[in-house]
Amino acid sequence: MRLYIAICICFAISFSLMGCGNPTGGGGGWGSSSLPANPPDHISTVDATAGLAIDSSLALDSKGRPNIAYNRGSDLMYAAWTGTKWVISTVDAGGLVGDISLALGSNNIPQISYYGGDNDLKYAKRNSSSWSVQTITSEGLVGRYNSIAIDKNNNPHIAYYDSTLTNAGDLIYVRLNGATWEFSLITAEGDEGRGVSLALDKNNKPHVVYLDGTPIFRTMYASLEGSTWVFTEVDTDTHQDCSIKIDSIGTPHISYMKDTDFALGYGFLKYAYKSGSTFNTSTIDATSSIYVGRYNSIAVDGNNRPHISYCNKLNPKSFKLAEFNGTTWNISTIETGAGAGYYSSIAVDSSGAVRMSYFNDANGDLKYYWK
Repeated sequence: MRLYIAICICFAISFSLMGCGNPTGGGGGWGSSSLPANPPDHISTVDATAGLAIDSSLALDSKGRPNIAYNRGSDLMYAAWTGTKWVISTVDAGGLVGDISLALGSNNIPQISYYGGDNDLKYAKRNSSSWSVQTITSEGLVGRYNSIAIDKNNNPHIAYYDSTLTNAGDLIYVRLNGATWEFSLITAEGDEGRGVSLALDKNNKPHVVYLDGTPIFRTMYASLEGSTWVFTEVDTDTHQDCSIKIDSIGTPHISYMKDTDFALGYGFLKYAYKSGSTFNTSTIDATSSIYVGRYNSIAVDGNNRPHISYCNKLNPKSFKLAEFNGTTWNISTIETGAGAGYYSSIAVDSSGAVRMSYFNDANGDLKYYWK
């Protein structure tokens, strides 16, 4: 464990997560609430013109309806299911966008953090019928990895990776306090912060999981305790792609991919949850140990049980779902074929039903699945 004191720097701006069940055994808002929360087909195409895929991020509104932020070529796009159709709008056009993260607050207003423009960390928020877009910071190479969460007051919190030449590999946390963005350094101990994922607990305390590249890309966890960031190693060895959610009793749940051959990208899907001061880890899917677990995303249901979406890129190529039922993990294949399940994002509604967005990288279609 390591301790770092959070350093707050304020900048003014110019505009305007359940019972027990750990695996040890245990915006949107459009339309009438009587309309269906999902499209009629369990797998549907949201946008067949998305083209070059970079990312998708899914969030459910208070009616359980899906909202997806994603890219169409170089544009940041937003799709909302109204109960009868998908309504698609352009959020930010004319520049390279990626590493897209979407969250909806209790007011159903969508807020998005993303990497865009000239290597900037950007933020977009829906204001009635239009989008307000701003650059949070443009100092160097920032926002290449970022993640957003919304607190109980509907204010955004963002963790991001700063890879500027002078601050290579810093992990930064920023939150909006009124009209001011407040910045805090999480860690600058080397190349740290790739793949960052952020979640807030019911007390609005931030928790992050990320890859520590010093000297290997191991999975690390940090939480803000008062004004101090407290660090815990989740797992050793080399990893890729990590995701975090906090359950109703404050337990962090993490999905990640363990590398078996970092150069080739081979690996398998793993899961961890925090017990006391350490993490319990388990292997979920190692069927081929070749690209199993890429683009993983985790959600936790009302019984505090995890659900993980992920991609098996080879032998066979498929998009998969792993769900813990209180005793064992059940793994199902959602779609097979080249490019299935890239850049997936998962959410669970109030009834425990799983929803996922993902790209089919072979044809560039943005797709949506509900169970």
